[in-house]
Amino acid sequence: MAGYAWIVIKTEPTAIDVSEVFRLIIPIEQRGSEPLVRLAWNDPMQAKAVLDSGATGVLFPLVNTKADADQAVSMNKYPPLGSRGEGLARAQGYGIIFDAYITNATADTLLLVQIEHREAVENIELILSVTGIAGGFIGPYDLSLPLGIPGKLNPQKFLRPNKKC
Repeated sequence: MAGYAWIVIKTEPTAIDVSEVFRLIIPIEQRGSEPLVRLAWNDPMQAKAVLDSGATGVLFPLVNTKADADQAVSMNKYPPLGSRGEGLARAQGYGIIFDAYITNATADTLLLVQIEHREAVENIELILSVTGIAGGFIGPYDLSLPLGIPGKLNPQKFLRPNKKC
C-alpha cells in the first residue's frame, strides 16, 4: 500500500519457503507492485517454482563469474536463451494464458544477479555483459565479509580503484 514499484521476497537468510513465496506474491500483485524473489541458492527447481508462482523476477545469489551469470540465465530463461522447463502453473493462468506467457516470459522476467563477493566485483563487467542479465544487486553485508570489514559498510572498500562499479 506504500506504492512501491517492486518488493523483494527474501528466501535467504529467512525461513520463507516456496509455498510462503506463493502466498506473498498474490497480495504484492494486488497492491500494484512487482513481486521479485531473492533465491536462497542457485537451485533451478526453486527458480522455476517462484517464477511459475508468479514472481516477475529473481535476484540470483552468489554470482562471482561469467559462468555463474550464464548459469543464472539458463535457469531463469526459456530456450533458446536458457533451459528453464515449463509446466502449467499460476504464472500462465494454469494454461489459460500459456502461449502469451511463454512468448513473453524471457523478455519480461527480470533477472538480477547478487554481487556478494570480492571475485564478483573483480568480474562485474563480464557478469553484466551476459545476455539476459538485467543488472546487479549489491549484497553489502555479504560483500563486507570477504573484504575483511564484516558489517562495516565503508563505501571506499566497495569500490575498485580507477574502475566504475
